[in-house]
Amino acid sequence: LFVDSEDVKTKTVSDSDKAFYNKIKTNLIEKVKDQVHTNIRLDSKIVPAINSYELDCIGLNGAFVGAKSLPFTQSKDSLIKNVNAYISVIAQLSISYKKNLTDNYFYLIADEPAQRNSPEGKYWNQLQKNEELLKLIPSDESERVVEKIQSRNAHKFL
Repeated sequence: LFVDSEDVKTKTVSDSDKAFYNKIKTNLIEKVKDQVHTNIRLDSKIVPAINSYELDCIGLNGAFVGAKSLPFTQSKDSLIKNVNAYISVIAQLSISYKKNLTDNYFYLIADEPAQRNSPEGKYWNQLQKNEELLKLIPSDESERVVEKIQSRNAHKFL
């Protein structure tokens, strides 16, 4: 009763999710892997209030620049849980490193769901309109993160 049914299911990656992650790897990770932390797992050793969370990339130079990819093929509840966890990580990093939340550049890389009127599609639209803490960009535009990392001269900090 106390376990989320989403967590119990065996995680399988669909072909569309594989293509999504490959795009992120090619257009983002491969281009910044020597400059910032990539495919990093943050935990309580790095930030005491974080249990365990994975980011695609993160760097620092006066402000954070980071990205998290999230395919919108999950249920709306799972998406909300993932986005809320990402926002919590952003806040905890900012507090721990004494950075102003609004000075950071955090990106959520997600493609718009095919069914725009589905609960997931409506949630995607909500996120797109509310970009104070994180900017929603499609996977085809993941190079925008590379450009921001390079223009800010972000670097590894751990």
